[in-house]
Amino acid sequence: QRGAYYAYKAFVESIGLEATPITGFDIQTLSTEYSGSMYDYTQDERVKTFKDTVEAFMSKKKMTMTVTDRSGNVAEYDSAIMAWSETYAAFLCGDNPYTVINVPENPQDRNILVLKDSYGNAFVPFLAENFGNIMVVDTRYSDMNIKDMFADYHLTDILFVNNLEAANSPAWAKMYLKAVGVQVD
Repeated sequence: QRGAYYAYKAFVESIGLEATPITGFDIQTLSTEYSGSMYDYTQDERVKTFKDTVEAFMSKKKMTMTVTDRSGNVAEYDSAIMAWSETYAAFLCGDNPYTVINVPENPQDRNILVLKDSYGNAFVPFLAENFGNIMVVDTRYSDMNIKDMFADYHLTDILFVNNLEAANSPAWAKMYLKAVGVQVD
């Protein structure tokens, strides 16, 4: 999440907001033994020997996070980071179709829509430092028409946070066009 902090800082400063200093977070080490997704996928013992440290930069602000999972179940949390998890799933409870974060002490007229893949999970919790409402859609798992869904939300910002390959992918372009109601064959 440390790298995501620097991306957050650059983003909010680029739109005229002030980033919370890195010292403004409670930094917790969730794991020093995480073998990563590649080991989960391959079960290759050579990969298992490489360990990663999973850090979490916990906001000091009160918030609620409402997560809609792939089965349509809805759960509410008081943080955007699940400190009990020792994996990257700690951030936003992993990949879910739709997540909403509300931070009552932030301006409620500062609303951001984040369209993301898993690369956005570690980034999004930092937005709770500046935005009152953060709507997160993972278009890989959501069929919602975001144009219709968020027409009345008075969004101030829309942000795409994806892996580098997604930016160059016709499949991702089609997925985003579909999300705004444009059918591409």
